[in-house]
Parts: sequence; C-alpha cells; structure tokens
Amino acid sequence: MDTGKGAHPEEDAFGQIFMAWIKDTHENPTRENFLRLQEVMDKGCSDKQFVMRSQRLGVNSAMTIARLLDRTPIEKIDLYENVIRDHGVQALSQLIRDSRSLTHLNVGGNDIGPLGCAYLAALVPMNKKLKYLILGSDDGDMHMNRIDSEAGKSLADGLSKNKTVKWLDLNRNPLGQDTQDVFFAFAKVLETSKTMTTLKLGGTMMNTASAVCMVRSLLLNQSLEFLDLHDNDLQSAVGEALAEVVLNKNLKSTATLQTVLIHNNPKLRSKGLMPFFRALKEDAVMTTLNLANTSIADEGTIVLAETLHKNQTLTHLDLTNNDISEEGAIAICGALKTNNGVHFLGLSSNKIRDEGACALASTLEVNHVLTHLELGSARLSDRGTIALGVALALNMGLQYLKLNNNHISDAAGKAFAELIEKNYKLLSVDFRGNQVSHSTLLRVKKITKKNKGLRDGDAPNQLQHEVIRLHFQQYKLQEANSELKDHQKARLELQEQADRTERDAMTENENTAKRSKEIIEKILLVENFIQDLHVKRKHKEEETGKNSQQFEQDLKALQEQFKRDTHTREEKQKESDAIEVKYRTMVSEREDRMKDLSERIAKSQTDREAWLGKNKIYRTHATSAQEQSHLLEAQIQEKQAQFAAEREAKAAKKEVKKKKGDANDLIDNLLGA
Repeated sequence: MDTGKGAHPEEDAFGQIFMAWIKDTHENPTRENFLRLQEVMDKGCSDKQFVMRSQRLGVNSAMTIARLLDRTPIEKIDLYENVIRDHGVQALSQLIRDSRSLTHLNVGGNDIGPLGCAYLAALVPMNKKLKYLILGSDDGDMHMNRIDSEAGKSLADGLSKNKTVKWLDLNRNPLGQDTQDVFFAFAKVLETSKTMTTLKLGGTMMNTASAVCMVRSLLLNQSLEFLDLHDNDLQSAVGEALAEVVLNKNLKSTATLQTVLIHNNPKLRSKGLMPFFRALKEDAVMTTLNLANTSIADEGTIVLAETLHKNQTLTHLDLTNNDISEEGAIAICGALKTNNGVHFLGLSSNKIRDEGACALASTLEVNHVLTHLELGSARLSDRGTIALGVALALNMGLQYLKLNNNHISDAAGKAFAELIEKNYKLLSVDFRGNQVSHSTLLRVKKITKKNKGLRDGDAPNQLQHEVIRLHFQQYKLQEANSELKDHQKARLELQEQADRTERDAMTENENTAKRSKEIIEKILLVENFIQDLHVKRKHKEEETGKNSQQFEQDLKALQEQFKRDTHTREEKQKESDAIEVKYRTMVSEREDRMKDLSERIAKSQTDREAWLGKNKIYRTHATSAQEQSHLLEAQIQEKQAQFAAEREAKAAKKEVKKKKGDANDLIDNLLGA
C-alpha cells in the first residue's frame, strides 16, 4: 500500500481508514471502535485481498481505500453490504481500471444505482483481469443495489467486449421494472461468451418471455455452469425451455449446466417442469437443482422420482414448500433406495406426515449416501420421529437432520435420543419448535458434539455396529408394543365412555341408540388396529427369526469377539421373552374385557327395548280408561235428566249418588290396573 512517510506504514494506512470510517458513520473515535475495526481488518485484509463486509463504509472510506490500494498487487476487493453508493464506485473506478491484478470485485448491497453501474460498464472492457463481478444483494440487505434496465444494458454491452469475466451476480436489482430489453441483451452476451460460467439474475423482475430467451441462448453457449433465475414469477414455458436445452445439449454431448436455481417461482407448476424432469434422465452433468416453492405437487414429484431411478448425477435436490404429500414423499424415497447420487434432500414445509417419514426411515436403512435431510414443518409426529431414530441407529451416512417446527413430543424426543446414542456420524439435529424439553435437546446436542469430535479421527467400532444391527428388529418390536399400548389406552377410554353411556341410558333414551352405534364403530376400529398390529407383529417375528439364523452363522466366525457380549445378549433375550409373555397376557385380558363390554351393551339395548314396550302398553291402557270415563259421564248425565222430573228428590239424589259411586269405583279400578 502507498501509505506515505510514516515510520509504520500499516498503522498509518489503518489510521487513514479509521478516520474515513469515522466521517462516514459519525461514530466517536473511541479506543473500542479503533480496536474493533482493527480486528476486522486483521481478519480480512492482506497484501492481496481487502475484505470489509457490513462495516457501514461510505464514500470517504471508498476514496481512502482506492488511494491506499493504488499500484498494489491487490487481487480481491470485497466491500459487500456497506454504503459506498454511486460516488464510492466512482472513487474506486480508477483503481479498477488501472489494476493489473484485480480479479474479484464485490460491491453488492451498497445502494449503487444506475450511475455507479455506468462507471463499471465503462471500465469492464478495459480490465483484462477481472473474473468475478458481484453487484447483487440478498433479501435481508439494508441497502440493496438499484441498477435499472438502461444501466444493465450498458453493463451487458461492456461485458460483450470483455473476455475474462466468468462470474456475474445481479440478484435483487430491479432490472426489469421498466422494460425487459436488458435480459435480451444479456441473452446475446451468453450466446457469444466463452468465459461466463455463473449468471445470477434472481429477483430482477424478469418475465417469462425474457427467461425463455435467456434459457434458449444456452443452446449456443459452451461455458455456463450456474444459472440463477429464482423469485421472478416465471411460468411453465421456462420449464419447457430448460427441457429443450438439456435434451439438445445431451444429444450433442456439449452439456455444461451444473446448477439451476428456479425456486420461488410458484407459477412454474408440475405441467411446466415435468418435461424438464424427463429430460434429466439422460443428463450426466447437472448436480444442483433448487425447486423450492415451484408448485410441483405430487404429480411432478412422482415424475422426478422416476428420473432419479436413472439419473445418478444430481447431488443437491431442494423440494421445500411444494405441497408434497405422503404419496410424493414415498415416490422419492423409493427412488433414493437405488440412487447413489443425492447427498442433500430438502422436504421442509410439505405435508409428508408420519407415513412419509416412515418411508424415509426405510430408505435410510439402505441408503448411506444421503448426508443432509431437511424435514422442518413437515407435519411429523411421534411415530415418524421414532421411525427415523430406529433407522439412524444403523445408518452411518446422514450427518445433518432438520426436524424443526413439527408435532414431536418430549417422549418421542427422548426415544429418538436413545436410538441415536450409538450413531457416530450424525453431526446436527434441529429440534426447535417442538414440544421437546431442554434436557432432551441437551442430550441430542451432546451426542452430535461427540460425533463432531470423532469426525476427523476414530474408525467405527465394527463389533458395536454388528450388535446394533442384530438388535434392530428388537427396537422395531418395542415400537410395535408401544403402539399397542397406545391403542389399549384408547380402548380403555372407549370402555369408560361405554360405561358412562350405560349409566345415562335411562335418562337419555333419545340418544342411546346413536351413542351405542358410535361406541360399536370405535370398538370395531380399535379391533382393526389391533389386527393390523398382529399382522405387523407376525411379520416382525418372522424377520427376527431370519435374523437370528443369520446371527448364529455369523457367531461362528465372530465367536472370540462376542464372548464379552454374550451375557448382555442373553439378558436382552430374557427381556424380550418377558415382554412376549406380558403381551400375550394383555391380549387375553383384552379379549375378556371386549366380551364383557359387548354383553353389557347388548343388555343395555334389551332393557331399553323392554322399557319402550311397557311404555307403549301403559299409554294404550290410559287411553282406554279415558274413553270409558267419558262414556260413564254421558250415562250419568242421561240418568240425571230422567230423574229430574221425579218429585221425590231425596230418592232421586240417593240413586244418583249410588250411580256416581259405582262409576268412580270403576274408574279407580281401571286406573289402578
């Protein structure tokens, strides 16, 4: 650096940068700020690079840096996420133009507008060394660049005359806000470029027609390896264009495209992407495909799974937030059982649920290539989590697992931690956003921390791994017993409900039939569940028998090594026998209780029908008595009229009284009956 006549050139250069930083930020020149900025420079600055990210550097700092770095062998300048703006680029322009060594320039996230881009566009044709030009921004940047269509076209024109730039990042610039001409200009650059390997145009307001033109320009391009078109509201025609390029390049054996990022384009949909997926069957170059939030759903996922049966080149596959259900997840898992290429699989924010997690667990039993698996917000619960834990007891390939924001209880978390206790490859498990206690999180973290310590050194203990394999079926049997206990608990709850229904039957006659029907349906459902568990248990016992035979064969070859473990294995077998006896006892008790419950329900129904019959008879008798009462009253009135004319009132009254007494006795007799 050209630092002047000071006795300590490096200290003098830092002092100048510090004072320029004070002017830009209006901070106080305290010792604390001095030491903090000095630490940043010590980490990022050397003779060949100057890296100061996110330090609020402004135009004063840019002018000082340009002056200090002039005529030095600087190769990399990285000022990402500062505030140098257009005038800061102007201050750096002479350095960029005259440098004979600068290959990397990163001024992304610096609030650079059309004027600053125009300075760079004028300098690009003159520079014969620059390879990396980064003007893009990220979502969280406070000062995103603001390069528009006209400035972008100027930059494209400058790049058409440049033969060295291989990496161009324009992410998050509003290039297409006013017109789409800039993208057609970059498409022409791609058609003729022999050096461009990376082009990032994510979030640039590109429309579908421009994207199709950009993709089809790759038919003439022989160098591009990385294409980023994410977050541009693209439609299905872009997927069809990608399919055309992949098929054409494969036929000519000129394929170069290794990475395609088209995430956050929900209008692509499965219809547009399925041709692209089919084209990838014959591709042997592409390694990274980000399809997050592209609405491929199960339909597209199934076609992609068919591709993965044949394509062994893809290593990174992100399917986050694509409305994928258990069906799509199962299809992908089936493909990964034979696929030896995919290392990263993202299925977060999909509805794969426990069935999908169980399918993934089955895949992990045979696939030891997958190292990253993301299942955040995938609607998993305890069953899927435990299935993954059982698989990871044997799998020694997976290193990073995300299970955040699901419905996992602390009991399942503890079971998972116990199952991965002897896994020495898992380096990270994300349990955030679940009902898992802090102690369980610490236990999982302790396991992964231990594995990180072993990552670069110790070889696996083959004997221990063999013991884990032999007890694999036992873990599965324990899982089945756990499920059975849950169903038995549900059955007991249903039985209690039936008892309450029986007690309330006499006072709630209108609802008795409906409640009894519901209880019977739930009992039948529980019985079906128990029958399914019987089938699963029988299957597990058969598998356990086969594994026991294999164990006896292996035991002959490993007899010397297993002497110390024989006692432990026998204890485990005794525990298994005890569990079997307990299980049979519980099944017998369940049958007796079910029989008793059925008899009580039948008795309840019989009593209700008998009560309804008696009630009907009572109402019939009451109606008949009322009719006889009306008839007697009419007869009495007739007699009263007949004897009214009689002179002997006393005799008539006695006769009427006597007849009334007879009628009342008859009514009382009838009502009493």
